[in-house]
Amino acid sequence: MKKILKSSVIITLVAFVACGEKDFSDFSPKSKIIVEGYLRNNQPITVRLSMSVSPNETPKYKLITNAQIALYENNVFIDTLKMVDSGIYIINYCPKNKCEYRIEIAYNDYPKIIAETYIPDSVKALIYKTKTTHKGRQAVQIYCKILNNGNDRYYGMGFYEKIFTKQFCSDSFFSDTIYADLHIEEIPSGIAFTSITGKFDSRTPFELVKVGSSESKRMIFFNNKTITNNQITIIMQPFNINTIRIYDLSPETYECFQSLAIYRTQSSSSFYSIFFTPNAIKSNIQNGLGVFGYILTYEFEIDSASVSCF
Repeated sequence: MKKILKSSVIITLVAFVACGEKDFSDFSPKSKIIVEGYLRNNQPITVRLSMSVSPNETPKYKLITNAQIALYENNVFIDTLKMVDSGIYIINYCPKNKCEYRIEIAYNDYPKIIAETYIPDSVKALIYKTKTTHKGRQAVQIYCKILNNGNDRYYGMGFYEKIFTKQFCSDSFFSDTIYADLHIEEIPSGIAFTSITGKFDSRTPFELVKVGSSESKRMIFFNNKTITNNQITIIMQPFNINTIRIYDLSPETYECFQSLAIYRTQSSSSFYSIFFTPNAIKSNIQNGLGVFGYILTYEFEIDSASVSCF
């Protein structure tokens, strides 16, 4: 269930403070429960709960440690999540494609909180890189075509260098994947916003971009409505990129990150200021705030990985 929340919000340490807004001019005596739930492929399902607070309250965030969270897959009850840390609930169960997930949260005398999301089929893409020149300089051109770009699909793209290393030549290799510090020569059309880091939370500096500008970025974000013919081409530096990760985002997750980028553009104050200016944030939490969605990672090798033996 989606709803538009328009108001000012106080920053807490929970990732979805920006998605859990409240109008403090009409602050309710009963605070709202903020839900932070990212479903990740090959990772146990994790949900974090906190409570919204008024501007004059201390501390500025309150974690919920005694709630009951029931998990359903395709309307079948799976189990109850266990509280393992302050406000963090986990179940040893990994989400799957083509399945709907629902959580039902019971906490004290609050109305039951319900949130759900559907994970579509896995992302299939054709990605390759070629050497080229741009304005008289050598550069790398990355071509990406999404092959199963259905309705309402939202994506992030990260650029990496994978390195295989071992201490002695007789040892087994272990791999390390690091972000490539890249410079996009011209931001192509279709990019909705970007990030200079590889993190997914409310403190990540998501930024709107100007088409044609030259930017140093680590991740770009787009969707099936912004790109043409399901494809995108990027010209960049440097040459050591050998791995591309496509992040499949739920609509609510994507829209939350995009709204943070919009805030950074519209606000003249610090991104870390206590109050956000009025903004429209999507939420799919019934009787609460925040987002319950997914961030699924799909990795594509576009060049041979580096090998190091020392």
